[in-house]
Amino acid sequence: MGAILCPPGPHAILLVVSVTQPFTETERRAAEEQLGALGGGTWRYSMVLFTGIDKLPKGVFIEEHIANTGEALQWLVERCGSRYHAFDNTRKETEENTQVPELMEKVEEMITDNQGWYFEVNELILLEEEQARRALEEERMRMEEHARQREQMIGGPPRGMSVCVC
Repeated sequence: MGAILCPPGPHAILLVVSVTQPFTETERRAAEEQLGALGGGTWRYSMVLFTGIDKLPKGVFIEEHIANTGEALQWLVERCGSRYHAFDNTRKETEENTQVPELMEKVEEMITDNQGWYFEVNELILLEEEQARRALEEERMRMEEHARQREQMIGGPPRGMSVCVC
């Protein structure tokens, strides 16, 4: 995880959510597991970053999207202390485009709210997660190989068998 590359630790964790993809209970659980894997206290450093708000129907603001998308997305935003920001992907990099400066202001506000503290990444937890991920990947590869071997044994034509039609 990139958090280990942010010594002494990140001041903000951005959870990027596209408004063009459904945010279901599955995604909610995945976000909860990912942040939970980092250890306690991650939520106070987290903010939802919505992308693609230009794809919302005309006249629909991000607040309405959050309210209408469902409980999973509402839970995520609330769990992040109702901190969120939205990017319009069609806006070009110009002096009038204030999306990034506004995001940085919100991050600065979160840092102030957290009294300048950063999230201390528990490297042992990250190492354990990586080892578990590798073990699962190795098991998946073993299962695929086993399935291929079984297919070859079962799928081939029978050998040494003759058929007599009388």
